[in-house]
Amino acid sequence: MNTTIFFDFRPVAGQEALADDLKQYIFAEIEKNEIFLSFLAKNALQNPPPLSFFRSFIVEKGGTHKDEFDIKARAMMPLTDAARVLAYEFKLKSYGSTFARFEEVARLDKNLAPICESAAMAYEILVRQRAIHGLKNKNSGRYINPDHFNKLERQTIRSTFKTIEKLQQILEVRYRLNLLR
Repeated sequence: MNTTIFFDFRPVAGQEALADDLKQYIFAEIEKNEIFLSFLAKNALQNPPPLSFFRSFIVEKGGTHKDEFDIKARAMMPLTDAARVLAYEFKLKSYGSTFARFEEVARLDKNLAPICESAAMAYEILVRQRAIHGLKNKNSGRYINPDHFNKLERQTIRSTFKTIEKLQQILEVRYRLNLLR
């Protein structure tokens, strides 16, 4: 986790050129050690979307968040992690958001464009849902009870989870993760 957080660095003060130099150095190192992207991609698969085989929401069984799912860990992080992997594969120089990363990769690779566009939209939907539930419940909005969704929200969230699932399948094949087991 700390490694992936490091790779989301961005300049906030001082000389931006230092951050740019670091990013160029990382790109060069990745070119020499392509397996690095595979390990980064493998990490992106650690949190599958919270849907059961029958497409119902997988929720916490007990504790403080009983009957809720963790939208950050189980839906937003997988998208953020996937966007990070693709950003480094495509050597994106900008320090953009998850949404911006998916949009840039979609622009650069027409084969990945459909899934990246869907992933960008899914991320935006999830951020919005988290904010809505956080404001409504006066908390971070991280844990959401799916019973509080109306029918349209439930379908929309399920659709975002399907996008995550497809994106993770693409990462698994693209980075040959079956060889890392």
